[in-house]
Amino acid sequence: MNELITQRLKQYNIQNSNDELNALKEVAQEIILFGFSQTDFFKHAFFCGGTCLRIVHGLQRFSEDLDFTTTEINPSFNFDHYMEDVLKTLKDFGLEMKVNKSKDDSFVKARALKEDSDKWKISFPANGKLKKIMIKLEIDTNPAAGAIGVMENLEFPLLHRIRCGEVETLFAGKIHALLCRSYTKGRDWYDFLWYVRNKSKINFEFLQNALFQMGPYKDKKINMSSEFVKKELAVKIASQDWEQIKKDVARFLRPIELPSLEIWNEKLFLAALERIKF
Repeated sequence: MNELITQRLKQYNIQNSNDELNALKEVAQEIILFGFSQTDFFKHAFFCGGTCLRIVHGLQRFSEDLDFTTTEINPSFNFDHYMEDVLKTLKDFGLEMKVNKSKDDSFVKARALKEDSDKWKISFPANGKLKKIMIKLEIDTNPAAGAIGVMENLEFPLLHRIRCGEVETLFAGKIHALLCRSYTKGRDWYDFLWYVRNKSKINFEFLQNALFQMGPYKDKKINMSSEFVKKELAVKIASQDWEQIKKDVARFLRPIELPSLEIWNEKLFLAALERIKF
């Protein structure tokens, strides 16, 4: 494995196979972003989602996917235009991957990059062998109006710049996910607490447009006020199975943070909801 990556992994204080899997995924994610930055990718798209919070803003939990959105409606966007450059960049750093599967529907384009060599050295094999590293890439080519992107500098593996959603836009996207996702992700609620703790504001124009564009509120005649959104979030919070949510998010946390999940409940999240600033 490349010496730069070996030194990077030492910074993680890896204690078990789950830690190592998360760390290896994150290193691969960062190199993939670097690969994209060496092309014109970020002229047409920006990085968003929980992995963006993790890599750009220091969110404590790990993540597994790389989510993007085009800067404008662009259904002809083609991930394959960039895959060769990204795979070459990974190989340059000693991490060989292949494009494992793909999906291109009307608006969402997806690819998955999977480990393709025995060069991914591990110290904590789970059941004798660490499962293959896979990084999913997904881009929304039909973004709601009002999203705002900003340029950010990253230092690993080498200094480079990428375009990301501004924090206010990312928070709006997370609220949209909480209200509209057809299944529950514990990571969404973890991120919600991060935004509240950091006193993040919300790009309400983008949130309104996103809610009306896709999900249960699509094309509804609703006064999409901040009061309405808070009320809907309160209903969502009251309906959650918090024990299941805690199990879902636990695999993305460091061992030292796991005890904090014991206080996750409806009361905690309703109190956090009251602290949101629109």
